[in-house]
Amino acid sequence: MEGIISTMGVIMGGSSLNVVEIDDRSLDETKDLLIEFYEQHRGEAIYPDDAACELGLDLKVTMQAVKELIRDGRIREVT
Repeated sequence: MEGIISTMGVIMGGSSLNVVEIDDRSLDETKDLLIEFYEQHRGEAIYPDDAACELGLDLKVTMQAVKELIRDGRIREVT
């Protein structure tokens, strides 16, 4: 059971409950996936947690990747 819990996340939205399988990816792999995802959604404001959910990525790794991508000028933060 512990293995299942560590690879799955639970997303609550409204009255529904969605189970999302989370891929165990490296920081560099996560960055590559995020760059591709944000390019596909150019012009849209997408929160890192939404991207993580959509791509099945670990939220902590996603947040670190987004922080580094912003720092490196690869993506920009919308204010």
